[in-house]
Amino acid sequence: MFDRLERQGMTAGEETAVKPWMRVLAPVVAGLSLVGAAQGSEWRSPESVDGAVTTSVQEAEALYESNVPFIDVRSQRQFDRRHIKGAYNLDLKNNYTADALEKVAAKDQPFVIYCNGPKCSRSYRACEQAVGWGFEKVYYFRGGIADWRRAGLPVASAD
Repeated sequence: MFDRLERQGMTAGEETAVKPWMRVLAPVVAGLSLVGAAQGSEWRSPESVDGAVTTSVQEAEALYESNVPFIDVRSQRQFDRRHIKGAYNLDLKNNYTADALEKVAAKDQPFVIYCNGPKCSRSYRACEQAVGWGFEKVYYFRGGIADWRRAGLPVASAD
């Protein structure tokens, strides 16, 4: 590394000033790398959201069969490619608002929010917002479209 610093035009004095800093920083960076490796490098959405009910694919299917609205908070492009049949698309980043949500379900009516699955943050963030807006019966389908498809449940596409 110090060869690289010299190539960048550092003087010997500047290099010496960097060395103590590097000695302190190197173990910290190494420790953080080990923590990340121990925890796994793949981020996962929270398993629950305060004020919402986390729902398994079996529970989501029962809600679906009871005609509870499903809200897909993924992008329009992803929704068009494939979504739970009959779901509404309220893209979290573009048109997900309390007013838009209230056009799908009243604040005291149940609805299910989903996205791509545990590697996607949209559904948990959407659930947090819905609860914060005063919606009372928010179902967080953490497994999302991925679990739905694995279970062989009805999907639709724009095609």
